[in-house]
Order: sequence, then C-alpha cells, then structure tokens
Amino acid sequence: MEIKTPKKEKESALKLNAVLEYSAKKPAEIACYYGFSPIGTVKVEQEDTLKVKELLNLEIDRQTRKHVEIYPEEKIALLRNYIERNGSRIKLEMLYEDGDTGAGRRHMSNEISFHLDIIGTTRSIAEATIIKTCLQILNEEGYENLLVEINTIGDKDSIARFTRELTVFFKKNISLLSPHCRAKMKTDPFDVLLCENRKCLKIKKEEGPDPISCLSENARKHFSEILEYFEELGVPYRINSKVVASKKICTGAVFEIKDSSSETVLARGIRYNGLSKKLGYKKDIGAVGIFACFKKTETGTRGRASKISPALIKTPKIYFIQLGVVAKQKSLEIIETLRKVKIPVLQSISDDKLAPQLEQAENMHATFVIIMGQKEAMENSIIVRNMLTRSQETIEISKLGEYLKKIKF
Repeated sequence: MEIKTPKKEKESALKLNAVLEYSAKKPAEIACYYGFSPIGTVKVEQEDTLKVKELLNLEIDRQTRKHVEIYPEEKIALLRNYIERNGSRIKLEMLYEDGDTGAGRRHMSNEISFHLDIIGTTRSIAEATIIKTCLQILNEEGYENLLVEINTIGDKDSIARFTRELTVFFKKNISLLSPHCRAKMKTDPFDVLLCENRKCLKIKKEEGPDPISCLSENARKHFSEILEYFEELGVPYRINSKVVASKKICTGAVFEIKDSSSETVLARGIRYNGLSKKLGYKKDIGAVGIFACFKKTETGTRGRASKISPALIKTPKIYFIQLGVVAKQKSLEIIETLRKVKIPVLQSISDDKLAPQLEQAENMHATFVIIMGQKEAMENSIIVRNMLTRSQETIEISKLGEYLKKIKF
C-alpha cells in the first residue's frame, strides 16, 4: 500500500472512509471503534534496517529474535512515514498496521498479527488505549485468561540513574556473568539486562536494582496514571520488573499481554518517545506501540466478520469530547459500550480543553458531539449536543447506546 505524502494529498492521509477498504479483519474493525485508522502495511526499507546499526548501535539477529517482539526497524519505518506525511508538525495519529512489514517476521497461516501505534502524544491515556484495544481484540478472538505485565524504565533521567545502579550491581557479580556479557559491561550494562544466556538469567533473578525505584517525579507520575487507567477499566495487571526493553529504543513503559493459563506472550509493547530524535528529527515525538501475534481460535473464527461493518465505511458522525482526568479514565469504557451497539465515534485523546475539541468536531463534520466533563464523570452522565441545532441533552451513561441508536445520522 502506498502511503501518500502531503504533496499528493492535501487532506489527511488517514481519513477513515479512505482506508477501511484495505482491511477486512475483525481486529481492524475493533481498532476502528477505538479511533485507530488502518493503513495497510508499512514496509521496512533497507535504509530503516541500516539505521538500527548506524544510529542505535543495535545488532539484528533474525535467528535469536523472539516470536512476539518489537523490532526497531519497524518503528523507524513508521516514524519515517509519519514525518513524510506531517513534516515538522506533530499531529496525533492512531494507526492500525498489518503484521507483515518485510522485517523477516515468521508467521504461520493459523496466526493473526498486527501493530497498534499512537504517535504525537506523551499522555498516559495512549498506553491505556492501546492496551485496552488489544485486550478487546484478543478477547473477541477467543482469549479469556489475559494478564498485562507492565514495567517502566522511565525518562532520560530515570534511565541514567538506573544504568548507574546496574553498573554497580553487575560489577559486584561480574564473575557470574558470561564472557559475552562481561565484554558488554564495558559499553552498556543495559545490554546485559537483556541477555538471554542462562548464566546471566540466573544472576538477574537475584535482588538487583529495580527501574521503578529509579524513576524521576515525572516518570513516576506517568506510570501511576497508567495504573489508574487499569484500575478504572478493570484491566488485570501485574508489575514485573523483569519486563524490560533496550534503552536505545524505549523510553517509559514496557508491557506484555499474556495468556495467564499458559504464560504465552500474545503481545508486547513499548513507549518510544526518544527514537525520533535519534533518527535526526529536531525533537522527541511522543509514541507508543504494541505488536500482537497469536494463534486463531475456534471461537474467534466463528465470530470473525468476512468484511468490515458498513457502519464503519462512512466517517463517524459522532465526536466524543472528554474534559479532565476522570472523564478520560471513563472514556474507553464508553467507547466499548458504543462499539457493542455498532456506533463508531471520533475523538482526540491528547486534548483536554473544550474549544480545540469542538473545532476538531466541526472540521470532521460531526453532526453530534457527546461531552463528558468532571461533573458528568462523577454523576455517570453525558451531554449529547446536536451540532446543527446547538440543542443538547444530558442523559445517563447506561442509556447512551440506546439513545444514539434512535438518532438518524
């Protein structure tokens, strides 16, 4: 699939009615309800692979890579396409991409794979949205016993402090490390943390430094907000300090979604705010992504649509405005409620103020907006406003789906 540049397309390259034709998968349909736009396949070019070595100083070993893993060259390709579309402007994009990027992933015919990425925001709701969407997709595909294991390596200051503590810890235990990792210690002790050698795994099970204890105030606040979203959404999770990623690509949260009955990793994700600057961009671009790869189940196959619902073919006519922390926390559950009754909505997860969200609703030609502020969130109510007549009504959240189903758009 060709991803057009701004010169070829003046309007957004990601308009929902223009991209849905590229995918007929049930996961893509669910992602659309949560605000993601399917963009087909973002192909990894040779230049992207070269940058992994040249700019990040990372080796690509296709033989030892895990089945479910974040590949740096895929994120490099995605950011390259993002910058081609938007230039120097940082714009929020929520993207659903097909799993096969040409990066050498090995997939079986009985597997489903995809990427979800949110680029253009550093807000914690991005992690919550990606994880909630992925959980919902897995649930619809027949996976019930799901668990999120999450950790964070924090921002630059947090990573620097954690690296110092790692250095002290590994130096004390250097005789227990493999020869390969002893050499790695000289360049970056973080690489030792990622080593899968049995000898090194044994030492890492000891009481080493915990990245969470090294977090800066801002990084700790961000991680706490993610956990608050989990609590609000009822997401089953466990903090696991052993879930880590390379600091050369990751800044912040690292997470896995597991089948808790088999301990099989079904999806893995990271926040990668600092990657854009390492690629030569002038500033960090907030970004978080997840890659999922799992076997098809009988339950999922029975429920899989042969094509995307007609309700999604047209651009949604409802824009969801959220004001305040509590409203943001409740927003994903409301979107899931509307998804179950086949009502898609537009939203901006990065805005907190009313005016820019109303402006965006008008630009997207929404005929109705649903508004939840702090007051409505506390009262479990929501405002429904007609953008044509400017009339509005406050209704209970529990009745929202049935109320909107009666409206002719």
